[in-house]
Amino acid sequence: RNQDPTITIRLNRLEGEDTNLFVQACKQLENVPAKQLCSERAWKVEFVGERSIDAGGPFHDSISQICSELQTGQIEILQPTKNNVNNVGKFRESVFPVASCNNEKYYKFLGTLIGISICNQMP
Repeated sequence: RNQDPTITIRLNRLEGEDTNLFVQACKQLENVPAKQLCSERAWKVEFVGERSIDAGGPFHDSISQICSELQTGQIEILQPTKNNVNNVGKFRESVFPVASCNNEKYYKFLGTLIGISICNQMP
């Protein structure tokens, strides 16, 4: 496995029209082979307008925010279960794929993120 990422992505968490990190990362990484992202840090992160130096923290922040976006239904390919929305019963932490969504790029990138997680033994 590669130890140092060779890819740097610029992410904008500030106000703007497209502040979903999942969408931004997907656009910037769509032509990068998934195999190239299998390292302890799949990519380096530069947060626009923030003075962060990526020694690991910004990468992990980006992953945490992307996961939050996926779990809360901010990304059109997944939606929370009814028990999640109503905060009752089992499977409150669960989401499921949106059958009517056909955004192949997003589904492919979700698969890439799952692969990165498995490759790096990230929960």
